[in-house]
Amino acid sequence: MPFHRPLLALATASAVLALCFSTAGAEEANCPGKNLLDEMKARDAAAFTRVRAAADAMPNGRNTLWKIEHDDFPDRPASYLYGTLHVTDTRTHHLTAATEEALSVSRRIAFEVEDMSAERTTEALSVMTSALAPGAAAKFEQQLGKPDVERIAVALKGSQLPKEILPRIKPWVALVVASTSACEYQRLKVGKLTQDGEIARVAENRGVGSFGLESAEMLLGAYADLSDADQMAFLKARLAAFDHLDDRTETFVQLYLARDIGALWPLQLELDKSAGASALEAYRQSMLDDRNIRMRDRMIMHLNYGGVFMAVGAMHLAGEKGLVALLKDAGHKLTPVE
Repeated sequence: MPFHRPLLALATASAVLALCFSTAGAEEANCPGKNLLDEMKARDAAAFTRVRAAADAMPNGRNTLWKIEHDDFPDRPASYLYGTLHVTDTRTHHLTAATEEALSVSRRIAFEVEDMSAERTTEALSVMTSALAPGAAAKFEQQLGKPDVERIAVALKGSQLPKEILPRIKPWVALVVASTSACEYQRLKVGKLTQDGEIARVAENRGVGSFGLESAEMLLGAYADLSDADQMAFLKARLAAFDHLDDRTETFVQLYLARDIGALWPLQLELDKSAGASALEAYRQSMLDDRNIRMRDRMIMHLNYGGVFMAVGAMHLAGEKGLVALLKDAGHKLTPVE
């Protein structure tokens, strides 16, 4: 199954999709960026304190690899839950000995989304009535201004989606394409792998079957479920920071490498706070909580057989409504490995 980079650097978050092609082991430079959390600590101590306090209080926020067992079925092969970042930064490609071992004993590998290639994304958008609306570009210019519309056009070009759809896309589509930097799009264009894509490559080379926990339509539908007002609020927030997307990615990468995944969502909240509390809550509900339940239910079907390695965005692991907590509530025993 082909895995391509989702068009949103989530959160990314989570915040967000986030799964690409690439050349493994490439040593070339990643996209340049600075650590926004370090800058926040120096310039806005109150904001830094909010992020740090929320991160430190986040349940299950310090581990990226979890072993999954069930006390009622001691002979069932263990499965594993692994948090990833949907970015091409090669620092995330290194797999620790524990992760390599978990992969080696797994019979199947599950990814967050089945396939988010440009072709598959275009196909999904073509059948989603919530993606397009006549005259959308004119409305964008009225609500955002010409400079932001031009930023959307630049992002759309980088995403490899047809430029002809710009006059018709709804705010959530613009949000998706405008959440990835030009540098990251260029790396994807020349075939660089995301962390998920590297794991997919390893699995394919080993002859291990893989599948997605969600379809492209399911993922994109989570954005479409946001109200038009919330879509526009988030779009404005992302466009305001359009020139700092590489900084956001760099910050998330450093947090991930430090296994400080509990800080990913609080940091995204702070960076996108101009969207407003209502839009942020709606985003969390649609993009994290609801999707976590859907992924949990799909995971359980495969956990019943054991031997599954499940790689999803790290932001989905932590929190009271994260996948670790949800799987524990469903009766599974989860033990942190690293």
